[in-house]
Amino acid sequence: MLEFVKKNLAPAAGLNIEIVTFSDSVQDNFALRDKQIDANYFQHVPFMEDFGKQHNIKMVALNPPIHLNPVGIYSKRHKSLAEVPKNGLVIIPGDINNAHRALKVLEEAKLIKLKNNPGVLVSIKDIVENPKNLQIKEVISGQLLPSLPDVDLGVMTGATVLAGGMRTDKDALALESAKNPLYAVTLTTLEGQENDPKIQKLYKLLRDQKVKDFIKEKYQGAVIPIP
Repeated sequence: MLEFVKKNLAPAAGLNIEIVTFSDSVQDNFALRDKQIDANYFQHVPFMEDFGKQHNIKMVALNPPIHLNPVGIYSKRHKSLAEVPKNGLVIIPGDINNAHRALKVLEEAKLIKLKNNPGVLVSIKDIVENPKNLQIKEVISGQLLPSLPDVDLGVMTGATVLAGGMRTDKDALALESAKNPLYAVTLTTLEGQENDPKIQKLYKLLRDQKVKDFIKEKYQGAVIPIP
């Protein structure tokens, strides 16, 4: 997306973009803290807030967000959720934020019911109804895709799905909604820099309709632009 903006929109806007990539999500925010970069574009607000508290980095997420990498329910065994048997095995991500998202998607699909506790991240312990007695197991993200043929359902992000050669728009049995995009990704910068003209210009370009059209065409539902 940044490459698309750099090539197609930034020149006319008079913005020179240098894109720096990192091998993990820790370096992105440390580079921001150390002012090696002006902004980063990889994280949602809950991750940013948690990371900021842990490492004493005051960051600001520009709002509204730009895109959602939706969590969906997938299966190699079943063509619909109705086919999932009693005591079926379901795997979800092991990290707290994506586990919360996965459980919420399972609830939206009416497979489980969770405690009504707004504003709190839920876990498997918060399941209050489980009509099919689904066996829900947390695994590390890297094991979700390889394990999918051996389980009834796997709940994972669109990026994971793409890596497995599947398509979110065709293969998801249920999908996280973009209507309330708490986990949508946006441009992040240090507190006090959010009104910098170049930051604002980049943010507006990333929210441009041409970028939204590019996302829809390229990612085929694995990434959803936020209206």
